[in-house]
Amino acid sequence: MAFLYGLLTAIAGNIGIGVGQVIQKHAINRLEVSNYTEVNLDDKEYLSESNQTKNRLFDKEWIFGLVINYMGEMCNWVALSLTSPAVVTPLGIISVLLNVVLASIFLGEPITINQKRGYCIVLLGIIGILYVAPKGDANLGTTVSQVISSVHNPLFLCGFLSLFLIQSFLIYITRFVDKNKLFLYVAICAMFGAISVASGKLVSTLLLVYNTSDALSTLHIGKNQPRTSNFTLMVIYISIFLSIIILSTIFQEFFKQKSLSIFHVSRFVPVLYAGFNGCVVLTSVCLFPEFKTVIGTLVFLITFTAFMILIVFGISIVQTDEPIKSLMEMTDA
Repeated sequence: MAFLYGLLTAIAGNIGIGVGQVIQKHAINRLEVSNYTEVNLDDKEYLSESNQTKNRLFDKEWIFGLVINYMGEMCNWVALSLTSPAVVTPLGIISVLLNVVLASIFLGEPITINQKRGYCIVLLGIIGILYVAPKGDANLGTTVSQVISSVHNPLFLCGFLSLFLIQSFLIYITRFVDKNKLFLYVAICAMFGAISVASGKLVSTLLLVYNTSDALSTLHIGKNQPRTSNFTLMVIYISIFLSIIILSTIFQEFFKQKSLSIFHVSRFVPVLYAGFNGCVVLTSVCLFPEFKTVIGTLVFLITFTAFMILIVFGISIVQTDEPIKSLMEMTDA
């Protein structure tokens, strides 16, 4: 019964995500058209970078789309607590397909033959990654102290730090070098999502072990470490990772909205879906002990790379068509 509830919750959540993103894009398009009819040509750059973002925050349609989007995200988190991520994650394709259909109907975004072929290839790559991805849970420990020891592992610390360094480099490029590359925005949003998922996994694990195994902490933890000490450690680390989740979500939403103002939703969302799934799976394998042996990890990484090449190939097919201009570019023309 829990599986059925999780399945239905995931389906409902992804429908909400797809509808919410299209509503947000509709609001952005309307604001762009409205703003550019009220200002002179010399004011466009200033408006697009400053006033337009401010206008969104007070637009009821945009806020409604944002609420629907995050209600869908919350449904997905609930679904993950009811059934396996191997079941929930692939259902994200529902939001992608819904985005493409609704964008074509309500936003007038054409879907070409090349885009359809590219989306199919991307979907095959994602299914392949999810098929070879580890289905079991990583064994981070059965007590708070053991989970914290896993966090202090040098490999984990180096991997987590590398995520932030790579992310900082990509953000620098988008802000000062190239502001209109789809791959850069997808990579940034996907990596923020991977950081959030990894942090969320640690938070849920700490809560789980504290409420179960740590009930006997005075008998089983180290040198009879008091339960109150474990509670303090849990609160500290949960606070740290919750802060990371909140900041990652804020920055991810900023770059997602920036992307929606530059690229059509039917182009951005499918590529983001592919990048997010691939990044989450790879991050999970690298940060957590998902496989029992080194050989198993190497086999997965090889197959993962092969499917990622397939995804990149599908994305390249989508991008072979002449780029669709954003509303700002069409107004400039």
